[in-house]
Amino acid sequence: MDTFVLLTVTGLGLGAMYFLIASGLSLIYGLMHVLNFAHGAFITAGTYASWYSESKLGAIGSEPLRFLVAAAIGLAVGAAIGAVVEIGLIRPLYQRHIEQVLVTVGLSLALVALAQAIWG
Repeated sequence: MDTFVLLTVTGLGLGAMYFLIASGLSLIYGLMHVLNFAHGAFITAGTYASWYSESKLGAIGSEPLRFLVAAAIGLAVGAAIGAVVEIGLIRPLYQRHIEQVLVTVGLSLALVALAQAIWG
């Protein structure tokens, strides 16, 4: 019975994650007609920036305040990387969807490899 509950909860969590990914891609493509497969890498970069900045903010005594500051830093880093990619790589490819897919998938693979090289 424990295995059934574990597999059910894991399956629901995985299904929810697939739903979020699909709805994010659908929303971005529906509103902007941009196929961006690298948005997960932007979230990863912001998350690592939050984690790193939170570990360096030991001078702030209040834990909730330290968390909020680290979250704001991570949000800014993720947004900055997303803006640079949008302006530098995606904007020139607005009418060429195949090239958008190739660039964003390649960028996603490169950013994942960079995160693994930096943080292990």
